[in-house]
Amino acid sequence: MELTAAEALILIMLSDIHEKLNIRRKIDPKFVKLAIHDGNAWALDLRYGELLNTPQTSRADAVDIIKIMQMWSFLERSYERLSTSDKAHLGINVRFTGFDGREGTDYTETIRFIAEHMGRTFTRFRRRPLTSEGPSLQAQRKMLAVFEPLRPPGVGRLLSVTQIKEILDGAGKTDAL
Repeated sequence: MELTAAEALILIMLSDIHEKLNIRRKIDPKFVKLAIHDGNAWALDLRYGELLNTPQTSRADAVDIIKIMQMWSFLERSYERLSTSDKAHLGINVRFTGFDGREGTDYTETIRFIAEHMGRTFTRFRRRPLTSEGPSLQAQRKMLAVFEPLRPPGVGRLLSVTQIKEILDGAGKTDAL
């Protein structure tokens, strides 16, 4: 781990605060100060690597994920209100299952964080198994590009069965009707 002078100063100051307030957590403030003072900041990565190496979702991906979750909220609400024959006509259960994690990035924790901490809009996704077997983020972005011009204006508006199919076809999720 390489630290800038400012980062080292911040870590030393925070370690001093932890010691002064007698805060007992996973991180040992004496060890942090010792590693920095002795020029061994690499030791922080070895000792606390599991705390420091959490992959971060980019802001651009997070914004897209929020938009995609909004799209799926519309899709699911609209699907729930379709007639039995329209649901049968679609031939697929319209439900958000996450993103395909096989492409190298698993956004499951990002989706969970948004669902749990970003307001009522996403409560439908709370405590849902997110298997990461859904379309990739790129495929979801294709669906989003189809959805945005079709997005119903106003509160309580829903998508038609034709619009749902058109959006799902953006990621290749349905066969032709």
